[in-house]
This record gives sequence, structure tokens and C-alpha cells, in this order.
Amino acid sequence: MAQYPNPISLLEVTDKTTSDRVLVNGYLQAEPIKGLTLKANLGVDRRYDKNKSYVPNTTVAGAAKGGIANILQRDNIDYLMELTANYTKDFGNHSLTALVGYSYQQFNQESVYAGNEDFSTDGFLYNNLQAGAGTKPYVNSSARKSALGSYFARANYSYLGKYLLTVTVRADGESNFHPDYRWGYFPSVSAGWRFSDEDFMKPLSSILSNGKLRASYGQTGNSNIGNYMTDSYGVVSGWVFGNDGYMGTAITKRGNKKLTWETTSEFNIGLDLGFFNSRLNVIANYYNSISTDILYNAPISAISGFTSSTTNMTDAKIRNRGFDLQIDARLLTGKVKWNVSTNISIN
Repeated sequence: MAQYPNPISLLEVTDKTTSDRVLVNGYLQAEPIKGLTLKANLGVDRRYDKNKSYVPNTTVAGAAKGGIANILQRDNIDYLMELTANYTKDFGNHSLTALVGYSYQQFNQESVYAGNEDFSTDGFLYNNLQAGAGTKPYVNSSARKSALGSYFARANYSYLGKYLLTVTVRADGESNFHPDYRWGYFPSVSAGWRFSDEDFMKPLSSILSNGKLRASYGQTGNSNIGNYMTDSYGVVSGWVFGNDGYMGTAITKRGNKKLTWETTSEFNIGLDLGFFNSRLNVIANYYNSISTDILYNAPISAISGFTSSTTNMTDAKIRNRGFDLQIDARLLTGKVKWNVSTNISIN
């Protein structure tokens, strides 16, 4: 028997995938008083995938198993709800915009998988799995559900259009964590100074058309760990009583109820310069971020029956810092346009 398949034989493999997706979004908006906007946004994302495949006896892989048939079906439904209140007010040289809101997302996934082998004929394809004489037909199904809720607020303040301040705070709750450690709080603040609008810069206005200095500090959270807050149970084989083998239920993954959010704190300072009516622009940024409470699948002693467990590394930090410089130039702006851009990043 050949060890490697003839590429032409792979044309006889039947593989059919059907995918459907429906996205529905809608919102309601009202302005009860001048400057105040209330908005409710609702969305549904429905995805359905079904894969059917059959590897016939005329291929190397199919001949080794007497034909292989598989059917896999996935069904995903995600929901989104956002409620916001936005208020804008100008008074004299001052401008204020304030936003508060709540968002909720829910993710649902179900899947089912079945397969068999050792078919007397290739004519059934994947339409008659029970016709296979495999010693152990395979079947699997799963269901997952998770949710993320957030409260947030943001305020933007501007004085004379050249002194800028933004303050933001978020409270995020993730169903992956135990209720006692579910919520994380992430504030941020940023400030900007458009110094090109100052009176002392007017003599240079024909050269420097835009100049802005900005700085920010804030925190963000990471909860991408899967459902690891509690022990995971699964069906395992290998239990023997007498001369017979049995299936059983056992802990397949060690959980950690004290898991919480991984937090990244970042400082950023930047300078934006525009020359000659913004035909030449220079953008420079320096950033320094430090991640703490790092989520990590740490190895543990095999005596426990497991080789790893997800934990927060409270005694470790990850720092990421660097510098970005970008220069854009509009050399020709008439009927023939010529733009040049270059950048350098050091991380």
C-alpha cells in the first residue's frame, strides 16, 4: 500500500461546508432636553456552520480506515445591549461633553460532532453514519456560555479649544471569574495643549500650522482565560472492574476561584507638529506600559494529578516601552498628487 497519497486521489474526497450568518442591529434615540441624548442599542449576531466530509476507500487515508465520514455542526448566538446618556454643553470659552453608560454582551455556543468508519461502500458518503462498522464510532457535543458587563463614564473638557482634558473610568465584570473577583476597575486620564493657538506662536503661524502636546495615563484589563474559575469535569475512560472497561467522570482541569483581571497600566506622551498648512506632519510618541497580575497557565506538581493551573502571577511584571515617529509629506497637491510617508518604531 502506498505511504503517500496521489494528489489526484484527493479530488475524490467530499468536503462540504455550509455557513449562514445573520446580523441584526437597531437603536432608539431620544433628546428629552437640549444637549442630552439618550440612546439604546441592541444587536444579535447569529452564526451557523455545518461541515460534512467523506474520505473514500480510493485514497490512502480512506483505505486504511475503510472510508471515513464526519459531520460537525456549530451554532453561535451573541447578544449586545448598550445604554448611554450623552450630554454636551458650551458655555463661554468652555466646552463639556459627558457620557455615562452600561453595556452587556452574552456569548452562546453549541456544537455537535459525529463520525464513523469502515463502510462497505463509498456510496453513502456522510449520509448514513450508522452503516459504518467502526469498533468505536465517535460522537461529541459541547455548550458554552459567557457574559461581559460594563459600566463606564467619560468626560471631555475643552477651554478655548486649546486646553483639553479627558477623564474615563470603567467597571468591567466577566463571568469567567468567581463572583467575589469578577469586577475590575480601570481609570484613565489624558490632557492636551494646542500650543500653536497661543498668541506667542502667531509670528510662526505661516510655518507651524499645528502644534499639540499630549499625555495620558490609564489602565486596561484582560480576562481572556476561558472558563477556569472552577474545576472542570469530563468523561474519561480506562476504569476497569473485573474484565470490563467503564467510562467515568473526573476532574479534567484544575480551577482557581481567586482568579481576577490582569491589569496593564500605560503612560503615553506625544507631540504632533504640522508645517506649511499641514503639508508636512510629524507625529512622535513615547509609551511605557506595565502589566501586573498576569494570567498564566502555570505548571504544578504532577502529584496533584494535573500538570498546570491558571493563576495570577502577582510576583511578576511585564514591561513594554518604545518610541514611534511618523513623518507625512504632501509634496504635490495639484492635478498630480504625490504623498510621502515614513515611520520608525523602537520597542
